[in-house]
Amino acid sequence: FIFKENDINFDVEEVLASLDPSLRQSIISQFTSYKQISIPQNGCLLLTEHLANLKILSYNEQVLMYQLIVDYFLLNYSLVIKPHPDDIVPYKKYFPNCFIIKEKFPSEFVF
Repeated sequence: FIFKENDINFDVEEVLASLDPSLRQSIISQFTSYKQISIPQNGCLLLTEHLANLKILSYNEQVLMYQLIVDYFLLNYSLVIKPHPDDIVPYKKYFPNCFIIKEKFPSEFVF
């Protein structure tokens, strides 16, 4: 993406990080009851997409894709999954040791 002269780059994460912590928490609390979601030091956050619902992949293909990603890239990491709000895959079934963020809110609020 190429920015033009009059374009403004608004980075939600950058703006939230620059806010006073109490103001940031006040804004975040409008979307979620989580006070803070921290990814462990050796953790990896996997944000899913609802590819099966969109008919881009079959259900089995979507599961296989995420299994390959986890097995190939994330084997030695603590897995945290934030499913897309429309995603239908029960990830705990396929990744029993992962932590699932069940509440629906913008992923930019994960620090």
